[in-house]
Amino acid sequence: MKQQELREKLRARRDRLEYSQEYMGAKLGISQAAYSDIETGKTKLTEKLVTQIKAIDKFEDFFQEEPDKDLKSFGQTIVEKWPWKKKSLYLIIAIIGWAGLDVVVRAPADFMRGSGAGTEQQYDVITGMIGLGLTLLVALFIYWFFWVKKW
Repeated sequence: MKQQELREKLRARRDRLEYSQEYMGAKLGISQAAYSDIETGKTKLTEKLVTQIKAIDKFEDFFQEEPDKDLKSFGQTIVEKWPWKKKSLYLIIAIIGWAGLDVVVRAPADFMRGSGAGTEQQYDVITGMIGLGLTLLVALFIYWFFWVKKW
């Protein structure tokens, strides 16, 4: 079940039981505004939050339709979510990185050649320095995007 469907179902159940957002928030140990953020989608439903909601009176059976399938993937990195062999992910990362770096490393020299400034030796030194710096930045970004960022 998708997040949007879960939120709509949660609100419908709360309305049917005539529970206020203040009541639900108090039961969850959060403010009414924080609970409202859950229903509007500003705050994602997590496994921990689902467990807390199930503890509220008349919500014990609320998530019987196997929400864990959708909820387990929230807050995971791409590497943790990747369903196929990790080698294929690493190959994709390497290809993207190589193609990106090829463009990044060649761009400064091509720009300088087009402007007519400098010598070939200067192009190589500048290209090397910029390429090294940008390589490090791209490597850090790839690391962050695939291994640190939670999706």
